[in-house]
Amino acid sequence: GYLLVRLLDPAEQTEDRSTIRLTALGSNIAVVELDGRTVRLSPRHSEIVVLLSMDPRGLSAGRLAVELSPDDRATMTVRAAMSRLRAALGPEILGSQPYLLRRPVRSDVGTVRDLLAQGRVAEALSLYPGSLLPDSEAPAIIEQRAAIDQQVRGAVLACCGNGKSETS
Repeated sequence: GYLLVRLLDPAEQTEDRSTIRLTALGSNIAVVELDGRTVRLSPRHSEIVVLLSMDPRGLSAGRLAVELSPDDRATMTVRAAMSRLRAALGPEILGSQPYLLRRPVRSDVGTVRDLLAQGRVAEALSLYPGSLLPDSEAPAIIEQRAAIDQQVRGAVLACCGNGKSETS
């Protein structure tokens, strides 16, 4: 008999069903896929989930409020938004004190950054439909969006701006 083995590129591997898949590039609305269901998030919930995905240790209500808005009253607003988000995603997904995502997250942002770090610019560009939550005015999202856009621009210029392609 024969044994057939297919080796997968890590970027192609399917995630465990418990992994949260987050898509937030090129749209003002993030999409979360988990447990076989797809949840389209509101703009504010999109900002929250993106920020939580970037800090697996979690964020306090106060810190999350500062990351989302310079408004001093934002902590109460964050608590209300977290309650609604917990209802949408499930209490087993969203932890509190600190607020965090209780499952591993695979995001389009992380995938693009990983591919750029590996020098796989063409692949990264094929998965980069545009800026992170482009209309968000949350300070931390603005900062992350600028950093990602700069990484993409820098990689394109380094790779292709001097007339070279990835294949040469």
